[in-house]
Amino acid sequence: MNSRAQTAQAVQSNGEIEAFARKLLDQVGAYGKPPTPEAAIIEVAALVKHGELDLEAERESLLKRFGAALISGLRKIRGLLDLQDRVIFVTSDLHEKRKPFVAFHEVGHSVIPWQSDVLCRGDDDLSLSPSTKQLFEAEASSFAASLIFQVDAFDIEARDCPFAIRTPILLADRYGASYHSALRRYVERHKSVCALLILDQAIQVVGQPRKLGCVRYIVLSKQFKGQFGHPDWPHVFGGPMVDDHMG
Repeated sequence: MNSRAQTAQAVQSNGEIEAFARKLLDQVGAYGKPPTPEAAIIEVAALVKHGELDLEAERESLLKRFGAALISGLRKIRGLLDLQDRVIFVTSDLHEKRKPFVAFHEVGHSVIPWQSDVLCRGDDDLSLSPSTKQLFEAEASSFAASLIFQVDAFDIEARDCPFAIRTPILLADRYGASYHSALRRYVERHKSVCALLILDQAIQVVGQPRKLGCVRYIVLSKQFKGQFGHPDWPHVFGGPMVDDHMG
């Protein structure tokens, strides 16, 4: 599948994915009542959360259960889904606010029908094409975000609040989301012209008067892109020096 076709398919499926998430939210009576209850969602999806995994301690048992394809990506894994036994695994080294997202991501693989049909046939990382794997992961992440932010509930609340960086931060606590993900969603879906630049931690560079941080990625609102397109941002930004003796 070429990139244009993959993008078109992702756009087409996004509305369906949100519909699947809304159905689960309605089934557990959670829509508009954040945070989304993880245990109830997993139960309605007919899955069981096995608990948390120490990947290194359980490397051998995981390899026997999921096969040798797991080896190369073992350190990158944050969650696993065993569709045969209907079990979800989440790694133990995640931040607490990240764990529900990872669990909901695995739920997504099981309830998005075109994914579960393929995975239930026994297709795995060895047989799926790279583009299909990438698309499946993006769809599962979109599903997880739809559950965390309750489809459009977060967006509606955000629009009713002052346009300020403190708004998504306050809503993140209400929805049980990370500040990072709440800021990203806030900008992506806001009706204002706005942009979010995520930088690596700024460091002091010898010979430079200011600390410098490299741009990790950029999030633009639809209105920003409509007015300015995709500007050619600098790769490095500088900030004021911080006096280590100050609070």
